[in-house]
Amino acid sequence: MSRFKSVILTLTMFFVSFTSLYANHNDPRYSRGVANDDFNQGVGNYDYLPYRSNAGGSIAFRTVLSDYGEWVTVSRFGQVWRPYASADWRPFTNGHWVTTQSGQTWQGYEPWSWAADHYGNWIYAQNYGWVWVPGNTYSPGRVAWSYGQNSIGWTPAPPYGYDYSQGYLGYRGGNNQFSFNDNGFGVSFNFGRQDNRYQPLFYNSAYLGVAPNLWNFVGRDRFVTDNYSGLYLSSGQVRDLFNHHSLFISGRPLQRDRLERIIGRRVEVVPVRFRDMTIGGRQTRYVIPVGEEDHLRRNSRAVVDRIIAPGFTKRNKSFVGQRTRVENRNEGSAGNKGFEKAIRVEDKGNRPSDTIVKNESVDTQKEKIDVKAVEKKNKKATHVKVKASKEKHKEQH
Repeated sequence: MSRFKSVILTLTMFFVSFTSLYANHNDPRYSRGVANDDFNQGVGNYDYLPYRSNAGGSIAFRTVLSDYGEWVTVSRFGQVWRPYASADWRPFTNGHWVTTQSGQTWQGYEPWSWAADHYGNWIYAQNYGWVWVPGNTYSPGRVAWSYGQNSIGWTPAPPYGYDYSQGYLGYRGGNNQFSFNDNGFGVSFNFGRQDNRYQPLFYNSAYLGVAPNLWNFVGRDRFVTDNYSGLYLSSGQVRDLFNHHSLFISGRPLQRDRLERIIGRRVEVVPVRFRDMTIGGRQTRYVIPVGEEDHLRRNSRAVVDRIIAPGFTKRNKSFVGQRTRVENRNEGSAGNKGFEKAIRVEDKGNRPSDTIVKNESVDTQKEKIDVKAVEKKNKKATHVKVKASKEKHKEQH
């Protein structure tokens, strides 16, 4: 009887181990493609469109971004887009600033960053959190800047005339937080000085309550790095900066010479290449900093795991992001289960058509190896238990 129980226990352990392994293999958080040199296959089954060698044609933001989030209605702005992301996500955090001839250019690692961080505006809506208001004009990054107490920060700029000075997003006209400019910005470091213009805009109690949710600050010595994730000041630290009136703020683009004074070091101007794109029927020129493809490959996978997967999982959504580059004619929907099998790359000339199949076969082989290892381990454990049981039986008799 004891041997029978041992066998049952072993089989149960094997079943649990196999079930766990299979579940992880099909979990949307683990269903990821590999970004190749032409970016036809994006990380996490997403498309980093401007980096594709064959990007072109007309792009509709509503179609492309619908794969990554949902469209909701916000009063005064109409239809806006809310990404599927983790609860603590905010724009202009997963990436870094690059100094180019266009100014401080944001390089984000979310698959939608190329669109939402360079066109339109991000706003913080009370009912939805961070949402994106569409626009068709390119910008290197629509933010206001600040620095103080060995830190430098930025906050997403809403559409013209709007600000958060009363503790919520509202229309204030042309004279507001984001039109504000301190003439000493980037040249003065006299912190704690009295400037009466700051009080109604940035230092009133209503704004102090929301400022930590709107601003991103990093230490000035960490500004020149390829990913700010994990480097941001805490909400309490940001609140202290405002409470102590320790900041210079400007809604104008940050010039290179002033940035160098703020962070105390020289900054390299990164060369760019341009890509002409048609967005919403309007021709636009997208700026791509040279060398950023490597940063994108190195950092985007972690963003998919840490930021995007939780958002999709919470809403019970499948990874899709295929519309601009993939056809699904015969295999059905390419969702979070076995999407490597279902996709067919349209531009087959730019990459080997068997790359995804090869990646999938490696995963399948790994799964088989892992299962065999579990089987071998369990058989060995069973053999030891049976041997011990026999020896104990002999001792008793």
